[in-house]
Amino acid sequence: MNLIHDNKTNRFVVLFSLYIAVGGHYDFVKNIKVLAEHNAISSRDFKSAFRYLSEENLIELSNGEEEYYGSITHKGLKAVEDVFIDTNQPTYYFPAYRDMKG
Repeated sequence: MNLIHDNKTNRFVVLFSLYIAVGGHYDFVKNIKVLAEHNAISSRDFKSAFRYLSEENLIELSNGEEEYYGSITHKGLKAVEDVFIDTNQPTYYFPAYRDMKG
């Protein structure tokens, strides 16, 4: 179960970092890999999280040449904000916020 929890937590960290970087707006493109690196997410874990977030339509990939550039989607915004509705309860995508803080 720790593996599942860790994967979900890494995905949240990546998505929440993007949310913060764009100020909760989905019109801005960022280098998501750099955001993950600033949060000490390994390259392997980042690639897995990036692919998952993309396949779940929580992020939208940029059409540019850069591989890891993208923006948060409306669905991604809602997924992040759902975590904070009740920080003691897990959401569909992520563990409870209180369980991810450690």
